Amino acid sequence: MEAFVAQKSDLSSECLQNPTSFSCHLVLDDCFDSCLNDCLLNDCLIVGLGNPGAKYRNNRHNIGFVIVDELARVLQLEFVDSPKFKAQIAQYKKIFLLKPQTFMNNSGEAVALVVNFYKIKNIIVIHDEIDIGFGAIRLKIGGSSGGHNGLKSIDLALGRSDYMRVRFGVGKGKDVISYVLGDFTKDEQERLGELIHTSVEAVLFYLKSGDFQKTQNNFTIKAPKPQNLATQSHTKNPPSPISHKSQLSPTLSAKLKQQAQQARQILQNPQTLQATQTAQSPKTTQTQPNQPNPTNTHANGANKDT
Repeated sequence: MEAFVAQKSDLSSECLQNPTSFSCHLVLDDCFDSCLNDCLLNDCLIVGLGNPGAKYRNNRHNIGFVIVDELARVLQLEFVDSPKFKAQIAQYKKIFLLKPQTFMNNSGEAVALVVNFYKIKNIIVIHDEIDIGFGAIRLKIGGSSGGHNGLKSIDLALGRSDYMRVRFGVGKGKDVISYVLGDFTKDEQERLGELIHTSVEAVLFYLKSGDFQKTQNNFTIKAPKPQNLATQSHTKNPPSPISHKSQLSPTLSAKLKQQAQQARQILQNPQTLQATQTAQSPKTTQTQPNQPNPTNTHANGANKDT
């Protein structure tokens, strides 16, 4: 059996010294000072979908990779290459983070290898979603692939589709394949940090609580009013590689300071955690039913990486 367990430092001590740093506020916010020992879902595979290689790194289609990379950084886990599982994988006990290295259309190969080997029951898949606008995040369990080739591959390999999805809205361009294989625009990158943060926080909240309904209520984000973002072509001169730290808005930074103050109280008195979570009001309303697009050429692309 291959060993993937990474050594973890004392996150609570680090965060108390610098409570507003982006690398620690999520740990503090839901009392992750105990790492992942007390998660209700302590048997889970978290899959980020994308394509391997530097040429795809900042593509819209690779947002799943970006989010699990950030999740690993927050939890201080390291990905290692695993030819056995055709993926890059990080592990803490029976919680696994996975980046398939099979290209998007064959993502199910890597997912099935890990699920079958470790007998994993709970699965979370993070992926780009062209049927909702940029700026939206929706969560659901089960349903169709909506034309997403990565999801289609996973459904086929597992023989099931009853897993949780974190659907990161990217919108849709005139040519779907070139659009999803293009990089985010400068305007989109201004919001990426906050959206990635919300996605990571949603996954951690679900692991901690095991309550999908509460997770959906608290972390669903509706798409903003259209500003022609979805019809923009992918940029020929892409902006600098995605940097999460530099893209936090002043409003979000203020929110993190408040969360850190609350978290310090929780660390001193863990019994207040349940009361704190109960007092939090939902951020948005629940998601609307998925509207599949029958003309989604994303499902019929000939390229192996779409």
